[in-house]
Amino acid sequence: MKNKILALGLSLILTAGLLAGCGSKATSGDTADSSKPKYADGIYFAQADNFDEKTGWKEVVTLEVKDGKIVSADWNAAHKSGKEDKKTQPEMENMQ
Repeated sequence: MKNKILALGLSLILTAGLLAGCGSKATSGDTADSSKPKYADGIYFAQADNFDEKTGWKEVVTLEVKDGKIVSADWNAAHKSGKEDKKTQPEMENMQ
């Protein structure tokens, strides 16, 4: 459970950092900086350090940035068995 909370917290910090950007504040007369992208284009990936001891899952997040804007965010989890991920795994009756 600690790993899930840690992974969620780290992912939220990563997302908040991407949303905040690294630029300086623009003044009222400064319009040139407002046309520049806030984020570098690319694909960003983060994952939990370890698999959860109780559940065997490790959370992962992928963000895609195009033209300085986040265009997609994918949250998923991988199981230590290497089989299906959270999105493709059939629902279990006794999920914890």
